[in-house]
Amino acid sequence: SLMAESIYYEYAFANGKKSNESIPAILASIPSLTAHPYSSSQYGDNEIVALPSILKKNGYSTAFFHGASNGSMLFDSFSKRAGVDFYFGRNEYGNDDHFDGHWAISDGYFNPWSAKKMSELKPPFCSVLFNTSSHHPYFIPKEFREFTKKGPQDICASISYSDYALRLFFEEAKKQDWFENTLFVFVADHSPASTTSQYNLRNEMYRIPLGFYHPKG
Repeated sequence: SLMAESIYYEYAFANGKKSNESIPAILASIPSLTAHPYSSSQYGDNEIVALPSILKKNGYSTAFFHGASNGSMLFDSFSKRAGVDFYFGRNEYGNDDHFDGHWAISDGYFNPWSAKKMSELKPPFCSVLFNTSSHHPYFIPKEFREFTKKGPQDICASISYSDYALRLFFEEAKKQDWFENTLFVFVADHSPASTTSQYNLRNEMYRIPLGFYHPKG
């Protein structure tokens, strides 16, 4: 429903096949040119110019939201290197009753909490919300399972849950003062595993969606 109201590109392409390759690409336009993801490579501590640091010079406050345990995939250290002011992870959420037991605070809880937390940032702000659902082991809290649809692959129900968790984010975001004046960017970190032959083709295996939504059109 959001994509129908957005500028949507059906053919965007991921930088790699791992989540920790995506954030350097998205925030700092750094491609995967080394054997290891940039953030964990020998270059990971280099000074860089990135979107958050550029925005900070123009008066923006910046934040990164990721419900996994702090330190996961070095997102916290890389975001700091990129100029992000505040990092919000599992530690900052502070309620392990919502921990999925594997990786992170489940998106159904973390997403609306993040929307509320963004209202504490000094405007204008730029924030990144990195979802953790639709990722192996595809865990869905039992209280959200009635809102998800199953499919032919294990990942299908998890994608449905991810979509529902995103809806919960927007239901909360619409209550915030900043909502009407915010550009939302939707982009995948990478494509998922697939049993469909189409997505084993070289020009399809990195294909991801990209969308831009603004409440005022």
